Amino acid sequence: MEWERRFCANRSCQVDCWLVLRSGTNDALWWVARHHDAGFYTVAGVMPACLYCGEDLLTIVELEGGMSGTVAHEDGVVFDFLRQL
Repeated sequence: MEWERRFCANRSCQVDCWLVLRSGTNDALWWVARHHDAGFYTVAGVMPACLYCGEDLLTIVELEGGMSGTVAHEDGVVFDFLRQL
């Protein structure tokens, strides 16, 4: 499993980007770290949470509002890939 970059949607939060990894043994546990070389914290929940403000940490697609209606009707390899996210 690889660390994934997630973002805090709270504009007043001091940290905007975290690295997260879902636990291999329990789907409700996440490991959250600030940097690759930093220690990690264990967070319980359906979604990983920001350690500073408690907001859910989102992928870049979720942060930007997902796919708009126009993308959902487009054809092509890239749009097919985006619909699978």
